[in-house]
Amino acid sequence: MYLGASTAPWVLVGFLLAVSTSRGAHTPRKAILVATGTVAAYLLAWLVSYHLLFVLRESVSLADGWRQTAPWLVAAVPASPILGTIAALSHKRGLLGDVCLAAPIALSLPEAIESLKEGWLIGSVVVTPVAVFAALLIHMAINERRVSTTALLAAVVMLGALGIALFPVVWFLLLGRF
Repeated sequence: MYLGASTAPWVLVGFLLAVSTSRGAHTPRKAILVATGTVAAYLLAWLVSYHLLFVLRESVSLADGWRQTAPWLVAAVPASPILGTIAALSHKRGLLGDVCLAAPIALSLPEAIESLKEGWLIGSVVVTPVAVFAALLIHMAINERRVSTTALLAAVVMLGALGIALFPVVWFLLLGRF
């Protein structure tokens, strides 16, 4: 396995942190702001530390490391409010909350399935943390509100199927690799 084999578990950790920190907010606006700030801080810290590890491991200059980091930081800017809003809305009761709860789990499915193609050992390194973080997320939501299992599973399946269908498009066309 190589450095950077999977981003889904790490983004799911950021989502977990955002859900946890936005839990105590009294208004949806404040919850969204808190969750967005949490996701932004987490993604920034994760990307910088990841690419510093890349610089150290590959013995390249900081300039080369920065060239690797910059596009991901640019992608993190719009991702932060999107993930923050989804995290904040996952506290809502009903279908909206269930779909928002299912979104990060479903978006982890394509990467988890793709990792299984490289073998069971490599696949388990990605699938296991995704499953643990998804279980933690669901557990947090169940402790806070009623979660419809049917709606959650349906949303995971539908969003996961969409993610699997779009996975080659995103990774091949936008990022130039597959």
